[in-house]
Amino acid sequence: MNTGRFFDEQTYQSPERNAGRKLFGMQTHSFFAHACAPFLGLLIAGAPVALTAAEPLNPVGASNEQKQKMNTVVNVTPAEAEGLITSSKEIVVVDVRTQEEFAEGHIAGAQNVNFNSPSFLEKMKAFEGREVLLHCASGGRSSRALAALSGKSFAKLYHLNKGFNAWVEAGKPVSTK
Repeated sequence: MNTGRFFDEQTYQSPERNAGRKLFGMQTHSFFAHACAPFLGLLIAGAPVALTAAEPLNPVGASNEQKQKMNTVVNVTPAEAEGLITSSKEIVVVDVRTQEEFAEGHIAGAQNVNFNSPSFLEKMKAFEGREVLLHCASGGRSSRALAALSGKSFAKLYHLNKGFNAWVEAGKPVSTK
């Protein structure tokens, strides 16, 4: 019988009967015990735990060259991307879609470097040291491309949120040349 207390003697004494519901001698909600308790145990033990992939790295102790290679990705809207393209002649727009998708329409002046090509990383070396705006059709391939490019030396990496589809939906100019 549960007396409404956090700690129930019967639960505490028979953990096999209530597996996952007892944590540190207290009766807990089963979701917490199953999903969160392992992380809590790691934190208490002092083990390093990665919280989210979106958190920026803290390059304490990294050399200037290493810091330069740590690419910070800036997600941009179609309007912001258009502003970057028109204000900077140095930025390179890289479309990571297939050649067929690129031929159907693309951002004017974009370079087509198919992410699914075995030579993707080799071709991207041509843009190292420069500012790059990366996109695909909807954001999936370009996100994977950004992960593949981590550690490479780009001046700055921009990612077009929701990709070329968002560019078209925003009424931005499309080229087929």
